[in-house]
Amino acid sequence: MNKRERDLSAGNNLEVLGYTSAPEATALIDTLDPKSRLEMASVYQQAFAGYPWYEVVACKQCGEFAKEGDTCSHCQGTVFAEAYPTEWLLKEYLPQMVADYVPGVLILAKDETDSIQGFSCGGGIKLGELIEHKYKGKPDILESITTNSEVNPEKTVFYENETCISPTVQQKGMGSQLNFARVKQASELGFEHVCGRTINLPWLEVKKRHFAQFGYDCAAFYPEGDTYEVDGQRRFFFMATKRNGEN
Repeated sequence: MNKRERDLSAGNNLEVLGYTSAPEATALIDTLDPKSRLEMASVYQQAFAGYPWYEVVACKQCGEFAKEGDTCSHCQGTVFAEAYPTEWLLKEYLPQMVADYVPGVLILAKDETDSIQGFSCGGGIKLGELIEHKYKGKPDILESITTNSEVNPEKTVFYENETCISPTVQQKGMGSQLNFARVKQASELGFEHVCGRTINLPWLEVKKRHFAQFGYDCAAFYPEGDTYEVDGQRRFFFMATKRNGEN
């Protein structure tokens, strides 16, 4: 699966890197040169510090993110730390980001100087394990997602884990390129279900269009028990299911 793709219309190199196991996924991150890993960490920090997440700092008492360190709206704590420290991203999160979802794919978007401006990743995991990991095992959320999606918690799904783009190149088509390439890989890997979470409504519409192109029907809903929201916008969970007979 490892290959380099060129989209001439947008001027971006897409490097598509696949892996079939957790050790292979971790090794993939390790083989990236230090400059590339630092660029990935920087893109991650910048992407989540801006719209629509605004995750700049984290409350040390409850762990919730905020735009600024004043008083935590969740627990009223007043002590904050950097949301995504560079060292933590390099040593812990980036390897975990790929290793937790296998088989999977990491897609790097590079500019003409070979600098990483964005990336996307995702891969396989049992739906029940995903909910345990992302929602800390809340039974009401598990029931809501499995009921609304009609997918058994033991079913392995492709989870769209991260898509991060440098603010300097956002709104120029890179996100759409990355998402299209990721859905393409999920389809080629044979996944019947592709799922994810977002609070970004325009981004959700982009996803729905790409899913349709690869033969998936997509449903999005607010899971009961998920109270996460930013500026009044609740977080969607979406599940795309392959239409019968379509490859």
